[in-house]
Amino acid sequence: MLLLMKPLQKRHRPSRGRWPKLEKVLVQAFAERRKEGKTVRKKWFERTAKALFLQLYATSPTLFVVSNGWFNRFLARNEISIRNVTNKDLQTPTDYCTMIVSFLCFNRRNSQLRNGMEDTALQSIIAVSCYLLSNILNMDQTPLPWEYLEGKTYEFKGSKTVWVRARRSGWDKRQATIQLTIFADGIDRVIPLIIFRGTADNTSAPRR
Repeated sequence: MLLLMKPLQKRHRPSRGRWPKLEKVLVQAFAERRKEGKTVRKKWFERTAKALFLQLYATSPTLFVVSNGWFNRFLARNEISIRNVTNKDLQTPTDYCTMIVSFLCFNRRNSQLRNGMEDTALQSIIAVSCYLLSNILNMDQTPLPWEYLEGKTYEFKGSKTVWVRARRSGWDKRQATIQLTIFADGIDRVIPLIIFRGTADNTSAPRR
């Protein structure tokens, strides 16, 4: 019976690599660059690694090559992966909890039957619970940023926010927002609203 048992599989941990000093300095430079909000691509790792090798191992007779195998193992050893730029925290702020509870209490109070709702004529135009279709609406806003950030960058695994600094300070706030309001009965009561944010540098420039 003991012969039928499968042997325990050992967990393979990434090795330290052949150039541990180089990788340590490279990770530090990578962390500082990401802290500044700069995008990091594979070419940056290649250029920086080759420059560090010439500085740290100037007398080494071995030629350092940034191969795909070394690069993948380097990422695994230091828990670095390619990530999509978000610039938004994926965790819900705790301040929203009070707002959500208040909104749910408001809905509960206003969903109760009121005087006059027992009339059959009025009940014929009520389709959802105790609400009139004319009082049911969905409003949402869609941002239109004036500058799109680059899509991906390398970042440490587990980071909730992957942010990238814009080329010009304040560009992330200079955007337009479209607000749409749709009623349940299909009647257009509120026209689409466009909201422009930010201030123009040239006050004499014509506005549209």
